[in-house]
Amino acid sequence: MAPSLTEITLVAPMLDLFIMDTATKLDGPKRSLWSVSNNYRLRTASYILISTGLALHMASVGAATLTWTLLLMHFLLLPHLLYWRAMRAPDPSSAELANLLIDALLIGVWIGALHFPLWPSFSMAIGCMMNITNNRGGKGVLPCLLALSTGILAGIGLAGFSLSPHTTWPTTAFCIVGIALYLITTANVSNRRNQQLRAARENLRLGEQALQQQLAEIQVLQAKLKEQAVHDALTGLFNRRYLDTIVPHELARCARDRAPLCLMMMDIDHFKQVNDTYGHQGGDEVLKALAQLLTDSVRASDVACRYGGEEFLLVLPNMPVENALLRAEQWRASFAALAVEFAGACIESTVSIGIACFPDDGCDPAVLIRCADLALYRAKALGRNQVVLFATQLVPA
Repeated sequence: MAPSLTEITLVAPMLDLFIMDTATKLDGPKRSLWSVSNNYRLRTASYILISTGLALHMASVGAATLTWTLLLMHFLLLPHLLYWRAMRAPDPSSAELANLLIDALLIGVWIGALHFPLWPSFSMAIGCMMNITNNRGGKGVLPCLLALSTGILAGIGLAGFSLSPHTTWPTTAFCIVGIALYLITTANVSNRRNQQLRAARENLRLGEQALQQQLAEIQVLQAKLKEQAVHDALTGLFNRRYLDTIVPHELARCARDRAPLCLMMMDIDHFKQVNDTYGHQGGDEVLKALAQLLTDSVRASDVACRYGGEEFLLVLPNMPVENALLRAEQWRASFAALAVEFAGACIESTVSIGIACFPDDGCDPAVLIRCADLALYRAKALGRNQVVLFATQLVPA
């Protein structure tokens, strides 16, 4: 079923709201907050793994109490402080990027201060690189390396330079397992996000298909409305609005081509009696019968219009007067011989026809229509069921 005019007016804003809502889901503030929350979960989990690996290493080398205190403060408290800061920032996305660089800076401090233990250092560095690459892509790698390098230099400044990459097997095993778990967790989060994006894109695709179908229905409706605007609803012929457009156009074309044009005005005789006898429905059937007769016999270049009430007007371009008279007689005779069946009765009627021709009877649309109308009036005066060609000397102005 075609949509209503109200639905047409709603399509544009509905389309805008749909696109805006989908864009908001895929980008914008909601995406920024999702990124902050996701990084908070990953940071908390990775910090637990990192701190455990560092604790195993520190226990093996006999770290000082201050080092243990700093370890607890950093890896247990910092994730919550960074999350609190990003969620309340005017721009959560920029704040979270700064948080990731803070992570890299502090991790670098631990690497330098603990004298570069191999597996803990690798685990922490690769975790920082993955986090910032997940959020910023390739352009985040250089800032992360700079933050790590700065942190390492700061750690060396605090504890002095020494290279001690060796770690015990429990530390090594835990770091390897921790890296594997972190990679799996990150992949799982990425997979879940990809599924959400695919679902959003699928919803968008289905929404676009629905909108395309609705737009196609609207185009069909617009074509119907356009057709209805220039056609008479009862007879299917063109209406007077279309006539006002087509007659000047055809006259201009015939004037340019030095071709004749005839206007033919028809009126059903005693149509009021038909309505009084058979009702308006019976009269409508007579009108439709005449319209069908004209539709079946006019040329492709001819224009048949319902001029008003029981009056019809035909525009016949490139038709000489002699041919117009012949065609008018054929239509008059065919309609007189036609019996319209209605409610068990046969309605018989006749038609009177007046003809005016361009350029002999005038060059202006209004003048030609008036001449055809005068010729029709004369046909009525002569007894109806006749064809009269306009002649200035015979029909008084």
